[in-house]
Amino acid sequence: MTDTNNEQMSITLNGKETVDIVNRLCSATGMTPPCLVALLIRKYGKDLESWVGNSSASEENNPNYNNKPTVELPTDPGAHLPPVEL
Repeated sequence: MTDTNNEQMSITLNGKETVDIVNRLCSATGMTPPCLVALLIRKYGKDLESWVGNSSASEENNPNYNNKPTVELPTDPGAHLPPVEL
């Protein structure tokens, strides 16, 4: 069994606009970029997960789970978007 509290992931964001937004949010909150991203994931992660589709965790934790249709996303949702760098 893996202790998920100690797992880490590196994320790189590219793009001046995104970096500026992260810097402004960090400045306003006093948070570091990793703390800001972690907070956003904790706050909005379930909403994003439900938007993307059904998770296996939802199936395991809910015996009355029904198979709702998942959201159909484009094959390349990042097409024509510039890279984002932090």
